[in-house]
Amino acid sequence: MSEENRKKAKGLLDKGHTAYNEENYQKAIGFYTEAIAINPNYDDAFYWRANVHYALKNYREALPDYSRAIELNPNNEQAYYYRALSNYYLEAYPETLPDFDKAIELNPDVASMYNWRGEVNYRQKQYEEAIFDYSKSIELNKMMDTPSMAGPIVIICLRSIKKPALITPKQLNFYLSRGLNTSIGVASAITI
Repeated sequence: MSEENRKKAKGLLDKGHTAYNEENYQKAIGFYTEAIAINPNYDDAFYWRANVHYALKNYREALPDYSRAIELNPNNEQAYYYRALSNYYLEAYPETLPDFDKAIELNPDVASMYNWRGEVNYRQKQYEEAIFDYSKSIELNKMMDTPSMAGPIVIICLRSIKKPALITPKQLNFYLSRGLNTSIGVASAITI
């Protein structure tokens, strides 16, 4: 590919970003598609065109572009993450897990990745795996001093497999302050 075409494709990608940020999604798709026409191996253009479809909730249309972005750049953890979320919203839960696993392998410090994988495991009644993921999400959020809503789900999972919930007093106060005790039984949890 010539340097001129590379610059032209990059310029179109930048125009696509501007349109995307202005929520002019159809225009953004056009710019990303033009960039791909110039450079059919432009992983960023595929990734961002997929993001437009995702933003429009066109999850089925996003999947092939995320897949192509991953094929061209297998280290793009966000492409794995959003392909997993696209499959999640299509209720294709088994397809989500390998992508969440890979995204977490590439970047193990993102709480939301564990939280979403926990959600998938919970929906598939894989409670032990869900507990691990939700607990890891809570741990990572704690390190960032960010409240996590994964805690109530951990308790639901624990109740589903008939184990007592082990939470810290700080977590218990957090859940109680939000009135979650009546809906999920936090008040009966064992604090550590």
